[in-house]
Amino acid sequence: MLVDLEGNRFDLKTLKGKTVYLNFWATWCKPCIKEMPSIDRARNILADDNFVFLAASDEKKEKIRKFRERYDFGFEIVQVQGDIFDLDIRALPTTFIINEEGKIDLNEVGAREWDQDANLNLISSKVP
Repeated sequence: MLVDLEGNRFDLKTLKGKTVYLNFWATWCKPCIKEMPSIDRARNILADDNFVFLAASDEKKEKIRKFRERYDFGFEIVQVQGDIFDLDIRALPTTFIINEEGKIDLNEVGAREWDQDANLNLISSKVP
């Protein structure tokens, strides 16, 4: 289950009809942090389309909040309730692209430069 940093349940089912970029990360994960600026740029490039960008960590909310204060990214950061590796995620970062019907189109392990055309194509068929 995902919750926002105020503790409210974040239900992915409410995002049906939108493409969801869901990135699993941790504050201690250097590749995760390195790719975050490109995630934010991709979010900006696709801002006029029907996309939601989320970053999910299983760390304590206070640790996530401190990270959020240090880095001002425009995507929403949510907390995973429980251990992230119980979700069958084997390495960080791991990214899922969930299509408008709620099905997973991509399960990608490892960091990328998400604002590059080829990677934007993985998120959307629309490349600027």
